[in-house]
Amino acid sequence: MLSLSPTITVSLELQGSRSGKLSFVPADTEVSLFLAPLAKGQRGLPGFSTTVLAAQPLGGHRAVTVDGFHADPEDADSLAGITTAAGAAGSVVDVVVKGPMVEPSWNWTPGQPVFIGALGVLTQNPSTTGLIRRIAWAVSPTQINVDLMPPILQS
Repeated sequence: MLSLSPTITVSLELQGSRSGKLSFVPADTEVSLFLAPLAKGQRGLPGFSTTVLAAQPLGGHRAVTVDGFHADPEDADSLAGITTAAGAAGSVVDVVVKGPMVEPSWNWTPGQPVFIGALGVLTQNPSTTGLIRRIAWAVSPTQINVDLMPPILQS
């Protein structure tokens, strides 16, 4: 515990955020600070990513659920994102939730949305019936920007 007397001046600088909240307390109030060391880890994937435990063999660059299955447009509450590579059942697979993805074998039409097809296959040709779900936008023929959207019911 660190106690500050009324005669000590504390200067704070907020970084990494445009918003913040500073609260001031009366001079006779005890203030406690907990300082945790920051561990520097390996650089992760660009954008926002996570991992899933594959419940089945997963294809690379496919939409998947948080419980490790290939996704369908109906997987509204369990969509995790897009796998960065294939993975065997029981393996931990990297998944991009938001941000850029590049795959040299892709051939997207830039500026057009990318949807989830059957078994998590990415497509720019959504179904004409049932639910559709946009998962990304094509930036170039080989790059998409992942941005998960809710499903839309086709009538």
